[in-house]
Amino acid sequence: MATNGIQETKEPIPDQKTLQEAGQLEIKDKDGNKVPFLSLFTDKPAEQRQLIILVRHFFCGSCEDYIKVLAKDLPPDVLSQHNIVLTVIGCGDSQFVESYAERTGCPYPIYCDPTQALFKKLSMVKTLAGSGKAASYHQRSFANIVATSTWNALKSGPSVLMGKAGPSDQNGGELLFQQGELKWIHIMKNTVDHTSLPDLKAVLSIQ
Repeated sequence: MATNGIQETKEPIPDQKTLQEAGQLEIKDKDGNKVPFLSLFTDKPAEQRQLIILVRHFFCGSCEDYIKVLAKDLPPDVLSQHNIVLTVIGCGDSQFVESYAERTGCPYPIYCDPTQALFKKLSMVKTLAGSGKAASYHQRSFANIVATSTWNALKSGPSVLMGKAGPSDQNGGELLFQQGELKWIHIMKNTVDHTSLPDLKAVLSIQ
């Protein structure tokens, strides 16, 4: 059921103390500059909604497919018609942002949480378990996703071996803010559990 253009969450919203603490945590922009997480969703126009996508490590092929689907079907010009700003946050270091944006064609700002402090504060799940089937947003076979992800990681050099692209077992999710309040949240239960495009459009009241 939608309320004021926002579908009621199926998952409990974190308590106010947790959200306040999360807001104070620092994330990095593409250039490595630190900004507080709350800067993404506070002091914004009252009618604007801020959709934040937390992705897995910067070589997760499954998440790459998800970003590609969003970029194709929910580009910034479409989102702007619905007063929505989309931001991506990865759990690795900012040195991987440029190549990630190139591979995915990501048209949205990308930030980083290399310590995973924000992911932890928001109770994002750590697991390598899959769902046993392909996600609706997958554009390739699972074997192709794994092979391509591995090759891209190997090409990036030894920093990947040190875990700088992000932990392989750290999953993410999606959050929707308006007027500084978290209105909806989805936490990935496994490695291929981003909110499907039809469900996300329903949350955003986009036909």
